Amino acid sequence: MPENTEFRARRRKQAILSAAASGGWLLLSSAVLLIIRTCFVPEGIGSVILAAAAGLESLMLIPLGFSLKARLQEIQEGEEDEARNY
Repeated sequence: MPENTEFRARRRKQAILSAAASGGWLLLSSAVLLIIRTCFVPEGIGSVILAAAAGLESLMLIPLGFSLKARLQEIQEGEEDEARNY
């Protein structure tokens, strides 16, 4: 049984680290788009497009949070442990 607990803790840590890395990447790409907008395209339709793209990148954090919550729930309920038995 301790192996199962250690396995779940390791899976939980991996899921959190993966979500954090993905979230960091999304935030970094949004920041880069906003920097490009500020430095190179301060006005016009290009500015609007870059701002919208940065906003959409940031909005992708919402589904990322829902997926992390679902993944942690799967780990807690042991669905992966049951699947390994087959």
